[in-house]
Amino acid sequence: MTIRKMRAAAVALAVCLPGLAQAQGAAPAAMEGATRPRLTQEQRDQARDQARQRWQAMSPDERQKALEERRARRAEAEARMTPEERAAMRQRAAERRAQARPVTTN
Repeated sequence: MTIRKMRAAAVALAVCLPGLAQAQGAAPAAMEGATRPRLTQEQRDQARDQARQRWQAMSPDERQKALEERRARRAEAEARMTPEERAAMRQRAAERRAQARPVTTN
């Protein structure tokens, strides 16, 4: 799988899965602090494929709306974080970026 496809799948999962819990009737307060069950690799692959299909089925306007909603949710979550939590989140993001880009030497 190429990096582009992996990023597209990650965006699709991030956009679609939070809405799934709400569609099933879970209240936002009930979801706070809840841990997600561990999925097998097969289950993760299946969920990623389903999310990709939903993302590809969306119109450009629907995709834009979904991205805006996700950005708003992330901004709200970050606003509730303490400075230490923000620093830890940024550190984890930097580590993931470093792992995603292999260092090449010429």
